[in-house]
Amino acid sequence: MSHQRTSGRALVHFSESRVRRQLASRQLSWKASFRYPHCIAPGIQLVHRLRSRVPSPTLDGGKVSLRSRESDSVKTAAELFSASFEGDYEDEQPWDAVGVLRRRNSDEVFQLAAAYCRSDMSIHRARALDVLAQLGAGRPLSERPHFSESVALAVARLRDEDPLVVHSAAWALAHLNDSIAVAALIEITTLTSGRR
Repeated sequence: MSHQRTSGRALVHFSESRVRRQLASRQLSWKASFRYPHCIAPGIQLVHRLRSRVPSPTLDGGKVSLRSRESDSVKTAAELFSASFEGDYEDEQPWDAVGVLRRRNSDEVFQLAAAYCRSDMSIHRARALDVLAQLGAGRPLSERPHFSESVALAVARLRDEDPLVVHSAAWALAHLNDSIAVAALIEITTLTSGRR
């Protein structure tokens, strides 16, 4: 089951598998609802529904996921990007590849993501933005050399013709949480609400 909210061309999509994955990895918390107030109602409903169904990380399902992450860590950045394009946007395996790419925080990953942001295929642009959203997250800004370029790439994609790319660009800017990113999100929100 999924919940959607549209605002102009932007599409905010809450998928059960994504929320389940975030709950299992403890990335989703009640604090997220305060940071992203537009997500409160559908997000909390999914959290309530899924909390009792999320498997423990110590169960067999968690061990299988750990094994796949270990095999992902030996793949090249190009192979991981290719893996992230496979399947449905919300499938778990592509998101695992995105997670590995984010943690690498290397020049190679950034260069590939920047190149895919200019691709003709919307899934390539969306996945590249998904990687850039948290490239090197959790590290100080001094250890994130491509932070400002990531913000610039995401801002540029806010006006993409594909709603999935706009969605990924908006989430990237929300994660990057820079003054330029916030200003771009406010501007695009103002523009889309003015068209109604």
